[in-house]
Amino acid sequence: MSRIVGETFFKIRGKNLPINVDGVIGAIVADLGIPSSLAKALFVYGRVAGLSAHHYEEISTQRPMRRINFSEAVYQGKDLRHYKS
Repeated sequence: MSRIVGETFFKIRGKNLPINVDGVIGAIVADLGIPSSLAKALFVYGRVAGLSAHHYEEISTQRPMRRINFSEAVYQGKDLRHYKS
């Protein structure tokens, strides 16, 4: 179905229609006959795996981020403004 939509879009608009990760998961779920209600769960599983790998990469290859002591932080933005409600 995603191919048909992409081809139709190209015929009408003359542009390719890239598919994002949600679209790919939706296409896989549909092709495998999996209930569509599970599509979000499959997306979340993939995202958790990717985030876990990213976290591991960060902690194993990067310098630790500096800690911020919020009690010593000084706000330098605009003064407090009051609005009529």
